[in-house]
Amino acid sequence: MTTTNKHYLAGFYAVRKDIQGMGFEAARDKFNMDNPQGYDNSFSSMDAYQYAKGGIEALVKSIPSKEIV
Repeated sequence: MTTTNKHYLAGFYAVRKDIQGMGFEAARDKFNMDNPQGYDNSFSSMDAYQYAKGGIEALVKSIPSKEIV
């Protein structure tokens, strides 16, 4: 993580907490419900955008790896 934006960090740690509490799939689904794609991709503010951006990074860093046999 290379940013110190407080909204970005808040989003990152909120999604990390969701992942730890409910698992990756449920946290991903919750994030997608809160940030639907294709319907209205605009954010109410730059702070909201940074929060979502932090959440995305938390999800990406937590993608379960599939073991190749």
